[in-house]
Amino acid sequence: MKYLILSMIISAAFAVNTTAQTSYDDQSRNAIDRMVTTDLSQCVYLDADEKICYVDLEKVPVNLKQAVLINASGDEVVNKPLEELPVNSIVELDYSHLPSGSYILELRSYRGTTHKALRL
Repeated sequence: MKYLILSMIISAAFAVNTTAQTSYDDQSRNAIDRMVTTDLSQCVYLDADEKICYVDLEKVPVNLKQAVLINASGDEVVNKPLEELPVNSIVELDYSHLPSGSYILELRSYRGTTHKALRL
């Protein structure tokens, strides 16, 4: 299972790296770099009692279009569109319907993606 999660993260990092190598202007490239290197521990909070994952959009350096929880099989089990939310919002991802286990939180922007492994 650890191998699967690690391979998902590496594959996603490769995809983001490939995206970053495309010829974007410097401002877009800087936004991608900030997204890839964002420490999500500063903007993602888990409430184990309520089974809710909070994402503080104000602490993410780029505008996001989606927040997705992916299970160990690679299936998207929670998909929340973020396009219409103000950048100072706190998003709630309810995972009360999911079994305990390892998941990947994927935050997708218009120019890149970043991941965080979660134990729910």
